[in-house]
Amino acid sequence: MESILNMWHPSWAEVPWKAFNDPRERFQVMPTFVMGEFVFIFLSIILFFHALAQGRLHLMVWAGSFITGVANDAIFMMLPLVDNFWQAQACVNLTPRMPLYIPCAYNVFMYTSTMSVWRLKLPLLAEAALTGIMGEMIYAPYDITGAKFIWWTWHSSDASVRNRNLGAPVGSTVWVITFTASFQLLLRLLVLNRVVKNNGQKHIGMFRIASTLLMNALLCTPLMMVQMAFLQLISGESQGLPTNRSFGTVLLLYGAVISFGLWNKYRHSQAKGQRQRRPPSLPELEESEKNALVPRPDIDAVPKVAITLYFLFLSLIMMFGTPENHVSTGIHQTLGPCGVEAVDFAGHLREEYVCLSNHSEDWNAQCDAAIPVAPNFSEWYTICGEPHSNFGLWLGVLMALGALGITTYNMVLGKRHFLKTVLVLGERKKDGKETKKLR
Repeated sequence: MESILNMWHPSWAEVPWKAFNDPRERFQVMPTFVMGEFVFIFLSIILFFHALAQGRLHLMVWAGSFITGVANDAIFMMLPLVDNFWQAQACVNLTPRMPLYIPCAYNVFMYTSTMSVWRLKLPLLAEAALTGIMGEMIYAPYDITGAKFIWWTWHSSDASVRNRNLGAPVGSTVWVITFTASFQLLLRLLVLNRVVKNNGQKHIGMFRIASTLLMNALLCTPLMMVQMAFLQLISGESQGLPTNRSFGTVLLLYGAVISFGLWNKYRHSQAKGQRQRRPPSLPELEESEKNALVPRPDIDAVPKVAITLYFLFLSLIMMFGTPENHVSTGIHQTLGPCGVEAVDFAGHLREEYVCLSNHSEDWNAQCDAAIPVAPNFSEWYTICGEPHSNFGLWLGVLMALGALGITTYNMVLGKRHFLKTVLVLGERKKDGKETKKLR
């Protein structure tokens, strides 16, 4: 295994990384990171059991989010022109730059958003678009928190991560939306339409599931890149340099697609109601809510509670964590002299090295007098976090994002019970009117 990793990235043979680190030692220098690492692993396990109870399609999505996420990170780490992020050393590491919890994070935001949107039975494009938006709802608080507490570091001048909101690159935000949407779209086209058409999962064999996982892993990243290029084109941005214009554009376009899909579904339901000339009964409503993709909606309380606790956890990290007490020793952007320029994949200039005397990242390398500053051309060195520059803003945004996510996921995963409540209230109102007439 080690020889394969060294062939993949020869410089890894020279760094003192470990596949396993003592959690107690890591907690002393990176407390919130260790907590986050095990929270993501725990959530991934919880979601696995939810998928197991729901059947093979949910298990396919769980495994697919793991495989497709790893493939995406591997692609970007292998290509020097788009290599622009570095993960901190965790308690369990798959490679010097990929902790085990990273695939688990893909599980959390891709599995949860994908299977949640299935409950709504939306049209093809609306389903994919809403999955992308709901995936970003989960990812955004993590993206802001992780950057602030140096769970990872970004390239200091790469165009694709240059423009940021509270430390989170706009490119990262748009990537999550388009990547998660692509994941759902490919699943729908490759296998899910067949399931819905035949109203069941039993005929979907292991070969089709395996081929779907492989095709999704191969096509998801290219499809995401095509979308990002299109968004930058129509928003008037320079290719490879995402700004808030492409972020706003994807929200508008995806929002329009979702709105049209919801309107179309409502129009069809109204037409069906007019044909029946009466509102559906409670048993009929329950029957209509059955879903070929969701055999057991009764256990959706599990991911609903899990994702609620996830949002609360990140808010508490931001509320009580102290980023200046975090010290990360590991692989980061290579140190070097100032002013050495390179060209990225889109033709934009960027600094080849991070220059300690002239960078604007939210960390520093002068952590402790006992820790000497690494020499130039080192990629393994120690950095430490910076204090909050605007604690109220960061915390307020985290709490607002958490409230939005909790509300959205509780509504979507509780849709069946919500509709029951509405129907019961409607029946009570109708009974009340009839009683008044009798009087």
